[in-house]
Amino acid sequence: MNYTLKTPCADCPFRSDIKAYIRPDRVDEIDRSLEQGTFPCHRTLVYTGGDEEEPEIPESSQHCAGALILLEKLNRPSQTMRIAENIRLYDRRKLDMKSAVYNTFEEMRLACEKATVGKPTKPEKLRRQFCHVASDDCKQPAGYRFGGSACANTEKKKPIPLCYECGQPVCYSCSKLVQRRDNVLRLCEDCLDS
Repeated sequence: MNYTLKTPCADCPFRSDIKAYIRPDRVDEIDRSLEQGTFPCHRTLVYTGGDEEEPEIPESSQHCAGALILLEKLNRPSQTMRIAENIRLYDRRKLDMKSAVYNTFEEMRLACEKATVGKPTKPEKLRRQFCHVASDDCKQPAGYRFGGSACANTEKKKPIPLCYECGQPVCYSCSKLVQRRDNVLRLCEDCLDS
C-alpha cells in the first residue's frame, strides 16, 4: 500500500462536495476498519470478477486520500498510518487538507442517509440473513418453536434490511420506519422498545 495520493479522486466517497452514494452502514464499516487497517483508493484496485467478487489489491495500490484527510482532521491516524509515517512512507504534511472532505464519520453517515431517504433499498444491497428479532409475525425467523425446542429455519434466506440502531438484520414485520430529525430510519422492535 502506497501513501502518495494527496487529494481525493473525483468520486471519492469521503468527498463532501459530491452527492453521497454509499450505504450509511458502509460508513460505519469503513470507520471501524480504519482503526487498524487501510482503505485503498477504489481507482487503484484491480476488478477481475463480477460485482460479488472482491477486487484485488495490487502492490501499486494507493491509500485513499479522502480517508487519510478525514482521519487527520479527527486527529485519529490509524495504526498503519502511524507505522508508514515512522518509516517515512507517509507524510501528513503533504495532504491537501483544504480538500472538500467530511469533517467526521457522523457527518458522512448523515449525508449518506439523506441521499438514500425515500429510496427503496435494492435487494442486492441488502444482506441475505435471517431476522434477529423473530416476533410472532416475523417473515424470516432464524428458527421456529416446536414442542418446547427450537428448529432451524431451512428456507432459502431472502435479502432483508438492517436496523439503523443496532445494525442487525430485521424483516419488515419486526421493524418500523421512524422519523428522526430529517431522516426516515428503519428500527427493529428491540431498538424501538429501548
